[in-house]
Amino acid sequence: MIKTKFGAFVALVLAGASVAQASVVYNNTTTDTLQTFVYTAAGISELGDTITLGGTARTLTDATVQFFNLSDGGGTFDASLRFWNTGAPVGSQIGSTYTVNSQSISGLGTTNVTFSGLNLLVPNTLIFTVSVANFGFTDLGLNSFEPPSVGSSNNAQIITRNAAGFLAAATTAGEGNLYLLLNATTVSTVPEPSTLVLSGVAVIGLLAARRRRPSSAIR
Repeated sequence: MIKTKFGAFVALVLAGASVAQASVVYNNTTTDTLQTFVYTAAGISELGDTITLGGTARTLTDATVQFFNLSDGGGTFDASLRFWNTGAPVGSQIGSTYTVNSQSISGLGTTNVTFSGLNLLVPNTLIFTVSVANFGFTDLGLNSFEPPSVGSSNNAQIITRNAAGFLAAATTAGEGNLYLLLNATTVSTVPEPSTLVLSGVAVIGLLAARRRRPSSAIR
């Protein structure tokens, strides 16, 4: 009798359990365009993109972006990630500002920066932006990859922010998607036993420097 009651108790507990299912909802990390959009051009304080997520999970868990340092000397920097609703061109901010400090990067080097513990519910289409601070080298930027293998985005436009505010900046076609990997979860509840029985642009002058071979990519 004791064994039977214990088994029934476990079954009831499990019946109400929630299961988090993780998945990639945006992935633009496969094909490097060798293009870097730098912050020092035109007084840019933030760089980002308007993206549409794939899959069905919408609670973001972590995000990874890729930086390149066109300067000969290396050092450390702080990076901050923000998410926004779409607007004209940017709407209200979604959630908090996520910051990681003292990220190392070498001269003419690349580094991936991951923002973890987001736990942020987002819409299907949104904007992400990344800002940097506390760095002593002059040509730090975000890398461009094409095309996304999960999700989608306009490949001839990015989002920038300077003293005048946010702008939708036109880029060379095929170079307007920034490196981004987004993971998300969806939480599903295990059905109770009874349920189982009953149911079956604006254009700005932004310098984009080609790594190891400078060029202009935003017109």
